This record gives sequence, structure tokens and C-alpha cells, in this order.
Amino acid sequence: MNALDRVLEGREGRYRLQRWLLTKVDVVAQVSLNVPGYPKSVKGDRFLVEKISEVYASQIEKIGGKVTTRVLLENGMGPAALVGTTCIDAFQAKTIAIDLEEAHEWGRILDIDVLTASGAISRKDIKCPPRKCLICDDDGKLCASTRRHDLWEIRDKVFELMEEAVTVLGK
Repeated sequence: MNALDRVLEGREGRYRLQRWLLTKVDVVAQVSLNVPGYPKSVKGDRFLVEKISEVYASQIEKIGGKVTTRVLLENGMGPAALVGTTCIDAFQAKTIAIDLEEAHEWGRILDIDVLTASGAISRKDIKCPPRKCLICDDDGKLCASTRRHDLWEIRDKVFELMEEAVTVLGK
């Protein structure tokens, strides 16, 4: 199986697990990493995803939410932690996710999606600006869609930020 097929199969696996969890909980947060290109799995990724999912769950509980499920899934998309919660507003859950993504420079490689049975909660839904590009600080989606930057330049930046994150969180 080639890399693209592994990614597509991994994406489908994440989707099936999200759908199943949403039959048990109100909100699912998927903690993963923005790693462009292949392979999706990189050194330190599982550690970082697990640590951030722990911090996310703790933040949810601090505001009265109940974390009922935390599952780590590893497949062709790389690792992802799915955190199932109840007793929390999805917009509050997304605000916590964005706060984690923006708390540190290395948070820019985090991708924390917040999902409900009726769909994903976006940054736009809570009136937050779009994420910035890792290289130039313009709108990240615009840079990605136009392939403004060299893939290896972006991957090098991801690796640099991963190393920083693992160093900080490993203490």
C-alpha cells in the first residue's frame, strides 16, 4: 500500500471512530499534528499528542466538563488522541483548543478539531482569525492551497517546532 492509500485509510479510520464516540458523548476533540507531506508519523509525535490531550482534558475538567473517553489512534495519518466529553458547550471546548494551539510558538503545529453530532466547530464559528502559515504568517490555508512554500521548508519548520515542544513538555 502506498503512502497516499495509508493516509486515506487512516482518515477513514479516524472518521469512523469520531462517529462512534459521538454516539456516546456530546463533544469529541481530536488532537493531532499538522505534518505536511509523507510520512505523517515523525519523531516525538505520539508523545506530543498524548501530552496535549492530557492538558486539553485537564482544561475541560477545570471548567466543569466531564472527560469520559481518551483514545489514542495511530494509523497512516499519524497519531491522534480523541477526547470524548460531556457537560460542556462545544464553543467552550473549541476556545480551549485554540488557546492551546496559540499558547506557544510550537502550538502552531497542533491541530485540535472539535466535533459534535451536527459537525465541526471552526475558528470562524467563534470569531477567531484563521491560522497563520508556519513560514510567512499569512493565512495558512491560502498558502497551502497555492503551494506558496516548498514542502521541505515547511517540514523542516515542523520538525524544529516538534523538537522544541518535546523538549518543553518532556521536563
